Amino acid sequence: MTDSVDEKVKIKLPQIEKVKVKFTGAEDQTYNFLLSPYLTIFQKSQIMQTYLECLFGDGEEGLSTRYIAAEHVLMSDVIEQLTNIDVESLDFKLVQSSGLWGEIVSRIPDYQAFRNELAEVLKIYQYQEKLNKSVGSVVDSLAVRIVEFMDKIQDLDVDKLQNISQEFTSKLDELNKVVPGIVSSNNEIVAIPEKPKRGRRKTVKDTKAKPN
Repeated sequence: MTDSVDEKVKIKLPQIEKVKVKFTGAEDQTYNFLLSPYLTIFQKSQIMQTYLECLFGDGEEGLSTRYIAAEHVLMSDVIEQLTNIDVESLDFKLVQSSGLWGEIVSRIPDYQAFRNELAEVLKIYQYQEKLNKSVGSVVDSLAVRIVEFMDKIQDLDVDKLQNISQEFTSKLDELNKVVPGIVSSNNEIVAIPEKPKRGRRKTVKDTKAKPN
């Protein structure tokens, strides 16, 4: 035993044991299944990514419909990754009202912490989307103004080109402050950044839920 923090101690951590859960289903039939009580970092990341794709992906459905679909997909992912339940055999309209979902999440100690993390990720995602739209709008506007400005140069007298050059440089500086690096050292526009592409989001149909 030493009091020095320089001497490192090797600790062997115990494996997480799966727990047995008994559940009473339809017609008082009893089912037994196994549950892993903790979400790994990889599982959290995967579930969050699917949730975001489902909630914010391309589609004509309203936000409330997307939210319900995202929650169903989340439940499906948690059940599939942490239990040995056949997800395709479940009717997800009854997963909560039947008490099955409550039986599962009540045995996952870090589930509420995971929901808090998901809420923070949603805030960051929404902020990033708002920032992308704001910057994209400013860049588009400045780019149009610069192009129009360059078109007018052909109609100007040679004596006025020096003043025009200074004004043009000022506009490029303004653009470079909005998006650093977009203007090269030669005062050339390098590229207009593209808006991020979104993947196809999942829908309720993608859960492949089947009635019992």
